[in-house]
Amino acid sequence: MALTPQQFAILAALCESAGATLHRSQLIARIAAVDDEPPSDRAVDLHVSRLRRRLGDGRPARYVDAVYGIGYRLAPAHDEAAPLADATAVLEALPEAVLVLDSRLEIRAVNRSAEVFLGRQRGDLVGRGCDEVLACRTCGAGPLAGPSCLGKAVLAGGSGVRHARALVRAADGPVEVRFSHVPVAAADGTRAVAISIHPTHA
Repeated sequence: MALTPQQFAILAALCESAGATLHRSQLIARIAAVDDEPPSDRAVDLHVSRLRRRLGDGRPARYVDAVYGIGYRLAPAHDEAAPLADATAVLEALPEAVLVLDSRLEIRAVNRSAEVFLGRQRGDLVGRGCDEVLACRTCGAGPLAGPSCLGKAVLAGGSGVRHARALVRAADGPVEVRFSHVPVAAADGTRAVAISIHPTHA
């Protein structure tokens, strides 16, 4: 099971704004960055509804909460650490491998699916360079590094990349994947990037 680029864009926006309510127009802008044309209000509701189903969200909302007449937010937890707890829970609930990189393209967060896909523990991944861990190559075996690095393109102001094909280093050796890169705001306000990885054989 994988998220669509639109669902991933919504989830990234909600996680980076944990605790705040995002207006539909903000979500429309985020979806438009990874889609060919801006969605309608109704399409946003449909994407959120499908995202909730993929996350196993029920009633009352556990992850994504609707704010009547405004938009959506991460559902508040019942303790003071709600935004961090919710963002972490949502990241862990995702079935595909997700890595969050800082402005130096160093890994700052991974979910359990990423640990399994890469065959490495979280402590061995956090702080390492993305290029060192994934060793991305085009399907023609050319390196996706330097100016052709997709993460660098997003950090330089790109709106995001969806369904890029590449070979990456996984637990069992090189694997062909499609991955999406979405810009997110780091806790210190700098631009960061979240990568979702979808093996093409899955």
